[in-house]
Amino acid sequence: MISFRDYLSENYKNFIGTPSIPQREKWADQAWEVLQKSYAPIGGIKGSGFENKEAMIKDIPFWKLYVKNDKVVAAAFYKDKGGRKSVAIATDGSDLGKKIVGEIFKASLGVSYGEKSGPALATMMKSVPWDELKNFLMTPEQVKKITGENAIPVSKYGVENLDAKDRFTHDKFPQLKPYFYVRELGGGMHLKVSMGTPNLPIISR
Repeated sequence: MISFRDYLSENYKNFIGTPSIPQREKWADQAWEVLQKSYAPIGGIKGSGFENKEAMIKDIPFWKLYVKNDKVVAAAFYKDKGGRKSVAIATDGSDLGKKIVGEIFKASLGVSYGEKSGPALATMMKSVPWDELKNFLMTPEQVKKITGENAIPVSKYGVENLDAKDRFTHDKFPQLKPYFYVRELGGGMHLKVSMGTPNLPIISR
């Protein structure tokens, strides 16, 4: 008898490396649509590789899509940067999409790492028990060493310098204060926290 978890697994599509470009081209329109929908509340998706669909196909080497009835319900995207780094995650806004994102977050901690902020951080905090999640948190110093990015601890940047949304997130999760940092993204300074397992590269197969 097939379990619900097995049923979920059957709907995942993993596109890894150059050989998967034809598949990425096939699903690019839908993947791009859910990304735009998910990131619209924060001014759109930022970062290298997401300038347009063509860049996403060419420059984002690992896509994980959850598809039901030929429709993309949820999507996660990864780059090779100090290991398999999660660079974007999105849903179609449905209850199933939100459930799948929670599943992806839980499963990803041991095989990839990435930054979280805003709603994605809230979903992670809700999906993974703190006693488990705390083992995967990365300090700003670790982030700098792994990525080379200028991760400025909030303790140095100043809570008072955060914008209203970031200050709300910072105050909502006091247990994350040692791990919060800000970095420049899209011309502004944004609050982030990194978690997961670095130094595990994407394997093309």
